[in-house]
Amino acid sequence: MKYLSIILLAVFIIVGCSNEQAETNDNDTPIQEEPIKEVVQDSIEEDQEVEETVDENEESQITWEEIRATPAFPSSIEDLVHYPVGLFPSTAEDFDLEGLKEHVLQMPKLEENATEKDLYDFAKYIYSLLQGSKEDPRPIVQSIAMLNSDNPDKIASPDIQKEQYNVLIALDASGSMGHYLGNETRMEIAKAAIKEFAASLPEDANVGLRVYGHEGTGSNSDKELSCSANELLYGFTPYNESELNSVLDPIHPAGWTPLANALELAGKDLEAFAEENSRNIIYFVSDGIETCGGDAVKVGEQLKNLNVETVVNIIGFAVEKDESASLKTVADAAGGTYSDARNQQQLKSEFDRALREAYEWQSWKVKSQGETLYEKNRNDIDIRSWRNRLYLTTPGTVNRFNESLWHLKNHSYISEEQRIRLDEIIKDVIANEVTMMDEYMEFLLSVNEEDFAQKWEEIENIYNSNTN
Repeated sequence: MKYLSIILLAVFIIVGCSNEQAETNDNDTPIQEEPIKEVVQDSIEEDQEVEETVDENEESQITWEEIRATPAFPSSIEDLVHYPVGLFPSTAEDFDLEGLKEHVLQMPKLEENATEKDLYDFAKYIYSLLQGSKEDPRPIVQSIAMLNSDNPDKIASPDIQKEQYNVLIALDASGSMGHYLGNETRMEIAKAAIKEFAASLPEDANVGLRVYGHEGTGSNSDKELSCSANELLYGFTPYNESELNSVLDPIHPAGWTPLANALELAGKDLEAFAEENSRNIIYFVSDGIETCGGDAVKVGEQLKNLNVETVVNIIGFAVEKDESASLKTVADAAGGTYSDARNQQQLKSEFDRALREAYEWQSWKVKSQGETLYEKNRNDIDIRSWRNRLYLTTPGTVNRFNESLWHLKNHSYISEEQRIRLDEIIKDVIANEVTMMDEYMEFLLSVNEEDFAQKWEEIENIYNSNTN
């Protein structure tokens, strides 16, 4: 063996030198032979150690069978995330570059006529050495699924703006409102309830007062005048006691009941408040049904289909049973609610009840949609962050891969042309990985958006079913 020949040559030189020294030192003390034996013995032991090292290296040589058995390059995001962790993860803080260099030198040399498949497998093996653990996106997928769970009652988020209340009170000023209930007329009772109700609204709520049928008389000769009397007397502005009273107090019972026209104009009054954060409520106080020939049910349906979200409350004040049923039909057509009030306390209670329910359900809606929006935005951030963290694993793979190639080339394991081709292969692989990351990110974002829209609509439906 080569190493044994060197050792034997060394022995020969040592022996030769010793003989020369013996010849030139005849008068000196004879040179002991024991040290020579020790040197030879040491050399033999070193040779055995070298042979053992060589044998170990030969046993650990990486075969083409092992190289070809390496897992294929990832072809899906699942393959990428679950790719086996390699011996030298490129993202490791204590990356063992020297260990990698030693390891790749155990690979077989590429022949000059190596095929494209040989190059592909060669690159695949080095790639496998450099793979670290990847973050699984399943927790994010589960979070998206939770967004569309069956429990919409969440805590509000600051992302949802505070609701702006716009409250329109439509007062029937037909002649029958002059009838007495006890010591006061229906009109006097209604005015007192309206004043108390308006004063209880939030400070920043916009208040409007519309009155209808307040001109002329109940005679046929005044019907046209009275039926065309429909006027927004106050608003929309925040409540001001003196200003509201100044327009409310002069109203007196007069003529007919143009309810359909009042409904139509009330809808137009609120068209200016079509913003998403506007909360629009109409209160109709009437003691009778339409008497001007209008189709209040049809107008109610049109009001329901406006682009302005509006809650319609019709309060029948001291109306007969058959008229009560008619007013309820109008309220139903408008997607609103109807209630009866027989006296001042009941009228006040109905105002309070309608407002209280509106507040409660509106608060629920704001909280639920706020949390839904918060979760949706959080999922968006988590999805993009996951993609970015996954992307940041790719530069290390490319850099360590190229360091391996240069090391192999410098030790004549690959040619320059082969190094260039292997570099092209890994760049194509990484480019494909980045494409998979981006596509999967967009897929998760779209699913998150769809689930958010579905949840938002579900909350709207629950809210509408309990307020309309």
